[in-house]
Amino acid sequence: MNSHTPAISVIMPIFNRMEFLGASLASISRQTCTDFEVILVDAGSTEPVPAVVNTFIGDDPRFRLIVSPARLDSAQARNAALALAQAPVVAVLDSDDVMVPHRLERQLQVLADEPDVVAVGGGMSTVDENGLAWIKTKNPGDGRVADTPERVHWLMPFRSPTLSSTLTVRTEVLRAVGGFDEAHPLCDDYGTIWKLTEAGKFLMVHDKLSTYRMHSKQVSSTVRGRQAMQVALLRRSIMMSRLEHSIDLKVVIAAAGGPSPTDETSAAAEAVCDELLVWAIAQRHLSHEDREWIEHDHTRRIHDIHEMAAKRSGPATTPQPSQ
Repeated sequence: MNSHTPAISVIMPIFNRMEFLGASLASISRQTCTDFEVILVDAGSTEPVPAVVNTFIGDDPRFRLIVSPARLDSAQARNAALALAQAPVVAVLDSDDVMVPHRLERQLQVLADEPDVVAVGGGMSTVDENGLAWIKTKNPGDGRVADTPERVHWLMPFRSPTLSSTLTVRTEVLRAVGGFDEAHPLCDDYGTIWKLTEAGKFLMVHDKLSTYRMHSKQVSSTVRGRQAMQVALLRRSIMMSRLEHSIDLKVVIAAAGGPSPTDETSAAAEAVCDELLVWAIAQRHLSHEDREWIEHDHTRRIHDIHEMAAKRSGPATTPQPSQ
């Protein structure tokens, strides 16, 4: 039996999507850091996962596949892999995404250099199902990366700073917070990152560490409405944990930049954002630079709320007579 403890455990839940799995596995094999183990969990696929895995991995002993007899959601599959992880650090990759070659090396170095940091995320490129670059029409935060733990902590009521395929975390911390968030299975990366930011410092690096694939089989396409509701409920939980009072779900949605049905909702959303800013200044030990960044982000959020309200209540256009 091999008694060697790898530097990092990569965990990947798999549910079908065989057309993308090979590229994901190949991106792990190409890592500049080679001291890893990979725990793959077939979460009840109806497609031939073992055959595809064997085709791409062969007899590489660093990879092992666990086949679940029952259907698991992503969080449950990740937790099944976490229970088996041997390394002191865990990295996550979804089966339809890919890592850049230096991702594991880069994040392990950050954790070695920053012993008080519990988890590291990074930027992502986006492609479509054919691998072509996906151009987003809006860049949240005007492209300003939340590149300190306090900035990440501030963002949590509004959005997740990254997605699961850039998440790398100290194993003991992840286990201590209860593992991956099974309470919000359609946005478990967001819920997990929230738990980690409450447990310690979460650091975002500027590097693009993974490529996120947009396609018709992903959760955000197949159950978009249910996912949006879970995200909104999670955001409300985060806001209420800080402000310690109830918040209407419509107000939560408006505070996070979504639509608001009435002027009263917009005003309440603005008030919640103001409360969250006051809370952050009073409760967190902010550097001058962090406070300036957070105040700028708060100002932008208030502007977005006003802009959404203006779109809702803008002047009606008078139809022109036909010529």
